[in-house]
Amino acid sequence: MNGLLKTTGFRYISCLIAIHVGYWQGTTPQTDRHKPVLRPATATATVLICESRSAYAYHSHECHGLARCRSTISRVSTGSARSLGYKPCRICY
Repeated sequence: MNGLLKTTGFRYISCLIAIHVGYWQGTTPQTDRHKPVLRPATATATVLICESRSAYAYHSHECHGLARCRSTISRVSTGSARSLGYKPCRICY
């Protein structure tokens, strides 16, 4: 019984600390995990394309999928990339 009380007390204290830390940061810990990720949605937004023959996707500026590109990387609008036949990258879009 004494061991159960210690474990339950530890969980209670841990929960209070987690709530307290979230309170002083201005948000609860749950809201930080659920922030929406903003992606370029308009045709005027710029994306990156690899100009190799086998490239098929356009990428965001932060995407690590371009690391394999051995050709020229160009910045174009989303609309231009689509009209050239590129599809959204599966990693970043």
